[in-house]
Amino acid sequence: MIQRVKELEPSAGKEKSAAAEGSDSEKVMKIQVAPKEYDINNTWGDFDGSWLKWLGFRDRFKAAIHDNVDVSDSYKHSYLVRSLKGEAAKALGESHEAKGSYQEAWNRLSQLYNKPYQIALEYMRQFYRLPVLHTRATSTELQRMANATHETIRQLRALELPVDQYDFVLVHNLHERLDPETARDWEKYQKQRLQEMLTKITVGSEHRNKSKDRASAGSAKGNETGRETGAIPRKFPCEACPEGSGETHPLFHCPSFAALNITGRKDFLRRRRICPNCFKKGHNINSCESQKKCGLPQCQGNPWHNSLICPFKQNTQQGLTATNATKRGTSA
Repeated sequence: MIQRVKELEPSAGKEKSAAAEGSDSEKVMKIQVAPKEYDINNTWGDFDGSWLKWLGFRDRFKAAIHDNVDVSDSYKHSYLVRSLKGEAAKALGESHEAKGSYQEAWNRLSQLYNKPYQIALEYMRQFYRLPVLHTRATSTELQRMANATHETIRQLRALELPVDQYDFVLVHNLHERLDPETARDWEKYQKQRLQEMLTKITVGSEHRNKSKDRASAGSAKGNETGRETGAIPRKFPCEACPEGSGETHPLFHCPSFAALNITGRKDFLRRRRICPNCFKKGHNINSCESQKKCGLPQCQGNPWHNSLICPFKQNTQQGLTATNATKRGTSA
């Protein structure tokens, strides 16, 4: 009897095995059970076929349902059908509502209402339907006009239309709907703003011109100082040196220019339209602002010219040349 009892009693190994089998089966059951889909609260609203409501409904529905991977197509189809009202439900058709697939229904709805031109046209119609104010505008009426305008601009920009280029048209439409008193106040404000802008532009322009004048005066002063002391204040492409030589010295330090006689130097300055007094381009002797005159005592600076083209200097050079020639002949 004792032996029989032992045979009938379950062993500890069998109990563990049975328990393990039970846990495995439970795991299999848990894996095979489909995730429970629950009713999602409608945060995307309803769509009745209005062009003004389509973009908002489309974006909200896509975020909550269409792009939600945890919602099956059958549930998506149910949510979509229950969200459509009026003309939108009729446009989708009974076949799509009853047994059509979700993707077919969504594609059909997008095909009917994803029309940027029609949507933009409807927003512009709404904007031009703003009421005309005949009495003094209240803050509520002005706020309503501002809200409608901002919504129109926002939606047109969402459609990637160049709204910033329509400023004049939009402002003119709003101005035409203001009462006379508010319109006058607005025009006065605009004139004030325009005057402030013009003042800023004028002051800025004068400041830039003064800066240029100071820079030009400093440059001219530096050139005059260089001519007096023999220093080279700035480097410029030389007008007299062969093109491509790379020489950047001022004209009054150029050996090629110095090799010319007085007549040749004057002719060079005339052809290159260079001022014969300061040796700078861009003006003539009559408009030269340099206060430096010819330094030769015989000339006394009248008329103004650079000492390198002074006729007295030419006469002196010719006299020295003749004297030297005479000495060479006597020596011979």
